[in-house]
Amino acid sequence: MSKNLTTLSASALGKFLNLRNEPVVGKITPPKDFATEKAVLDNLILGNSWTGSSGVRGYDFKLDNKLHIALTMKCADDHFFSLSQDTQDGIKFENIPGSIYLFLAHQLQLMPTGGFTPDWVEEYIAGPASSEEGLKLDVIIQSLEDISVFSVDDAFLAMGNITPQYIANYISTYDPELNIGRLGDKALQSIREIFLREKKHLTQENFFNALTATKPQHAFLEIYRVLEFIFFLPRVRGLLLSLQGQGLSAQMDIMALASLCHRELGWKRIERDSIDRLFKDYSAANYNEFIDLHASCSPFTSLVIAESTDPLEKRVESVQKMGEKFYQLRNQIAHQFFPDDILACSPADWTVLIEFTLNCIKYFYERDFEIAAAGDI
Repeated sequence: MSKNLTTLSASALGKFLNLRNEPVVGKITPPKDFATEKAVLDNLILGNSWTGSSGVRGYDFKLDNKLHIALTMKCADDHFFSLSQDTQDGIKFENIPGSIYLFLAHQLQLMPTGGFTPDWVEEYIAGPASSEEGLKLDVIIQSLEDISVFSVDDAFLAMGNITPQYIANYISTYDPELNIGRLGDKALQSIREIFLREKKHLTQENFFNALTATKPQHAFLEIYRVLEFIFFLPRVRGLLLSLQGQGLSAQMDIMALASLCHRELGWKRIERDSIDRLFKDYSAANYNEFIDLHASCSPFTSLVIAESTDPLEKRVESVQKMGEKFYQLRNQIAHQFFPDDILACSPADWTVLIEFTLNCIKYFYERDFEIAAAGDI
């Protein structure tokens, strides 16, 4: 990985083809303070290239003893401000000198963004690059894919054993261009809240895969899969407590054990019953969420459900009926149903269902995951 500015400049120019269909050669205008920019680049500690769940390419590195993450994305200033504010400056957008940009353009393999014609390249790239002054770096920056660089505070990293890729997934929720699935603001905020609360314990990438889903029902299915995992936590916790009560060694981390059980056993044989158990627990504290879902999501409006003031038995029965609809909606995405068996569900309905499911997940994170995080087992 070269840090030679001459080599990096040649690499950036070579991304463009001249009239002879050959890589452009020449020079880029040197920075005013060449020594300072070179020193900054020399102090950069090399990292790794990778691709995040959202599809953005990334490169992590250290500068001034702080983790930095470069991503092939661009957000408006207000989105960057929200990111910094939500993380209490734990993640901040950073302006970078030209030397770092040239290095990252090479590492991220940035390519021209438009179908630039050879004539355009000759006039705006090759011609200036062959002059004594050289091509201004700004022209290169405007012509290649966008990148954004973020610094990550050590205190933020200390809150959980998280990877640069995972942080990149979180940052991606602030880029509306990456939100192909067009998750609503409430859904995005819920995902961010769960991330900030449970960076150490959130093992699924399904939240972030939902961002890139091309259809809202597929985004729902990704979030539903997180609900599958949620089911295991209190039961695995009970298993660990039971093992410890019998004097057996149970050194395995609760989340690692839950993940293993989920992967090896799954909940497929008892999936319908599992939803009933989750919804029964959730409705005991949040029955109004079911009333809101019934009122605002058309697949549920045909049901007759109990009011919040009705006896517990009627409310439990209503939750069971809604669980059946919920499971049917899941199955019509995951399996091939005959058209006559498919429940009509508009994009707005899927949005409501996604928000309901995320609120359910948040409830169990707050109730069970934070117990695990407190280290009482």
